[in-house]
Amino acid sequence: MVGLSDSQGSVVAVDRAWTVPVLVKTPEADPETDMERAMGRLHDGLVAQILVQGLEHGQVLAVLDISRFLTETLRETAGRAGVKIISLLSKRRGTGSGIVPGAIALHPREPARSLKSKLPTLLDRFASFSPASDLTQVIQTSCLRPACKTQSWNTLTTPYPSVTSRTKLGLADCEVPSLVRAAWAHASAADKQQSVNTSHLLHIKPDALTPVDAEAVQHQPCLLDWPLHDPLPALIQPLLATITFRPDKTYWLVGLTVALGQSLARWMVDRGARYLVLTSRAPRLDLTWLASVETIGAMVKAFPNDITDREAVHVAYRTITPTMRPGSRGRVIPSFSIS
Repeated sequence: MVGLSDSQGSVVAVDRAWTVPVLVKTPEADPETDMERAMGRLHDGLVAQILVQGLEHGQVLAVLDISRFLTETLRETAGRAGVKIISLLSKRRGTGSGIVPGAIALHPREPARSLKSKLPTLLDRFASFSPASDLTQVIQTSCLRPACKTQSWNTLTTPYPSVTSRTKLGLADCEVPSLVRAAWAHASAADKQQSVNTSHLLHIKPDALTPVDAEAVQHQPCLLDWPLHDPLPALIQPLLATITFRPDKTYWLVGLTVALGQSLARWMVDRGARYLVLTSRAPRLDLTWLASVETIGAMVKAFPNDITDREAVHVAYRTITPTMRPGSRGRVIPSFSIS
């Protein structure tokens, strides 16, 4: 599954290495059509790379019943690797995406002897995307040598999400980032977008998808469109008017001494705070930032402190009390992390 989303609108969490920033250009009047073409080419690019992956120069890959558009992408990808592609069709198709130039026509019930006469004797890989399961079985059992690797939708996809141990550990040899980047480079080729036909992709609205539908479409490329719902009206008040800080109190920010803490401290100073203490295990304040805050009239101090050590917190409090405004009451903002 590959998703295209606004970086500010996505609620899907993935490894940063698996994401590819893209610049979407929509010169046409219908930007949705442009994105459908790009996603169609992205699908074809990913499948083509996976099919060719591991094959060496001069080896042969035979594919059964893939669309004309995927065939074009596969031949282009295989050509760069020096891999020979043999296209097979289980029936003659009339018009549209079924016409594959140079494909070998096979009858769904063609006998093994006839199939052997049409197929090369030394196939290195065979990939079947055919609904004719009997034909696929005859080819696999009677026409392929034992060393020939076979692939299908079942081997390329899974109905359940999974992450390999090497990917989960973030090891450098994870193949997903390079595959996604290469596929998107293929998908975004402007000179080829116009030739893409997305009619072979099944268009689905997620809110109308039933379990029966999901089972039926799991072995074919689908384009799911999550439409944006109409915005809900909400009364919003500016933070400047609703949140202020007392200038006669000291505010203690725990675990916030670097960029995030300094940004929060400046936001508080702009809203009235004049005494702030920032603590962490190893506090680091930017001197330029500190000077800019002091020019407003604020006093900012940084102390080393381990929030997990109760006694250390008491020591820090006893240090802060005589240092900052006498008699002030401290407010603690717990430390946190953003990932």
